Amino acid sequence: MLHLKEVKLILVNIYRPPGSKIEKFKAALDSYFLEQIVLRPTRGQNKLDFVFTNSQELIHSYEINQTALSDHKLNTLQIFTKARGSTHCTVGTIQQEGLQALHFHHESIKWDNLNAELKDIDWPKVMECGEIDHMLEKFLKSLIRKCWEHIPNRKIPGTRKRSHIPQDRKNLMRKRASLRNKLAVTCDKNGQCTLAARIEGIEKKIIQSHKAERQKEEEKAINMIKENPRYFFQYAKKVLTNKRTNRTTTHRRRNTEETPANM
Repeated sequence: MLHLKEVKLILVNIYRPPGSKIEKFKAALDSYFLEQIVLRPTRGQNKLDFVFTNSQELIHSYEINQTALSDHKLNTLQIFTKARGSTHCTVGTIQQEGLQALHFHHESIKWDNLNAELKDIDWPKVMECGEIDHMLEKFLKSLIRKCWEHIPNRKIPGTRKRSHIPQDRKNLMRKRASLRNKLAVTCDKNGQCTLAARIEGIEKKIIQSHKAERQKEEEKAINMIKENPRYFFQYAKKVLTNKRTNRTTTHRRRNTEETPANM
């Protein structure tokens, strides 16, 4: 094992011989020696607790805190990692994906709450460490973590969002399916007429539910013009796409009905 931090300081000051000997020497250090991560005192003014690694990029940061269980301070390391099959945002996923994985144009973001929490952070305490690199890491870590708490993730390319059906419409559709099953096995004409009338009434309610949902989406898009113009234009694009799809479907249906085989 080797205290590679001290070696790096030596390598900076020594004379570089011709060729690539110094590069070969550094490559040998990287290949056969571990790097000491903890550089601050862990007991009094002495460095008595060590952490060695051959993959420094896995270590995000570390903290040294006093503990009542020992006169040695507690070393806490944070590494880049991602839990399998879990949607929980670990330090690794947050730091690796950063702000790029967040959807900053989402309409559900409460910016006032986010700004308030950022103001409540004791920034002088966060920046206690005098080293610029550590200060920057702590600043980014605090900022990114708060953003992940208030801002949803971006939609993953290639995935489709499942359409949400309101509960009242689901109930109507279930009831309609039940009545259709009864109509299929009913032989009495009066019963058939009654069931058909009930089905027709339910279908009218379903149509009204669709109209109410479209009206609600339209009002929401109009209200979001100033706050989030992107949401409005996405809604307008979706409406135009649906209209074109409906026109194409209607045109094909008419052409099918007018073929000689169907005349």
